[in-house]
Amino acid sequence: MKQLSNKREAFCRYIAIDGLTASDSYRKAFDTDPINQASIHEQSSKLLKVDKVTTRIKELKEAVTEKMSLTEAWTRDKYLSELQINLDGSRNSGAWPAANGSLQMIGKVTGHLSDKVTVESSLEATVNVIHKLPDSVLEQLAAMSGSESVASIDTGSEAAIIEADYQIVDPAAEP
Repeated sequence: MKQLSNKREAFCRYIAIDGLTASDSYRKAFDTDPINQASIHEQSSKLLKVDKVTTRIKELKEAVTEKMSLTEAWTRDKYLSELQINLDGSRNSGAWPAANGSLQMIGKVTGHLSDKVTVESSLEATVNVIHKLPDSVLEQLAAMSGSESVASIDTGSEAAIIEADYQIVDPAAEP
């Protein structure tokens, strides 16, 4: 295929690489008179209909996308490599909170850690809080729950049973 003229090539580059509009690209590439805006818009629109121009713009955009994906994309290995550098540097300088943060991120990237809070850990925390409450507060809780005594409230660490009443609501049913 015959190459584009220097001005048409510049027009394509301004669109594909610099992200300019067709009119702005036309102004820069063809060094036009800024007073004649309607003509600039018309000429840039005509140029975008030329197959060689649209093909070249597409080629340039694909090249830019490929280059960005190769040079700027963070892969799992790149994350791990950078995190290892941070971990080593933090350890060497005695910055233990930063080292722990790097370890935590390594765990997340490798899938060994997650941000999810499990129901069991929340339940254990609740049981531990209840277990540490003074008897006077436990008596108030027993009275509120309808229990006759504090002894009927199980606050041991093995208390992992939750009772609940619930009903299935049919959204199509009328109230």
